[in-house]
Amino acid sequence: MAINKAAIFVEKPQLWTASLTSQALTRDGVTGSGVLLGTASESGFLVYSVWAIPAGDFTANVLRLFRIVAGGTAKDLLLETSIAAAASTNNTTAIARTAMQLPDVLTPTGSFGLLLSPGDQLYVALGTASGVALRVVLHGGQYQFS
Repeated sequence: MAINKAAIFVEKPQLWTASLTSQALTRDGVTGSGVLLGTASESGFLVYSVWAIPAGDFTANVLRLFRIVAGGTAKDLLLETSIAAAASTNNTTAIARTAMQLPDVLTPTGSFGLLLSPGDQLYVALGTASGVALRVVLHGGQYQFS
């Protein structure tokens, strides 16, 4: 990737989504499995936000975000957050979404986010398997260089 001397902005916004039920993975990234959220483009990717919402009655759990560097196989734990128990059997009460706290990013405007190198992959997993799906959404964008 070339060195940049001018401000660079995301040109292709994207939403990556995954649904987790039995995909649990230990903190060391070795035992269990995760779900691929997405792969950074050849110019890199900026993650603006990650949030999760249970699809129904849900017992408390942990959501984990892992990265695999381009060409690698090891899953590195980047972030984890607690997901509170939720009960909405009557469908008249909204289930709150849980956002992951992302690190500060020094972009031209300054914000929170996660910068991915070209080809990096992001995986999500639960701390323990669940009987009800947890829907995970990532909002970000690809950098485009010509």
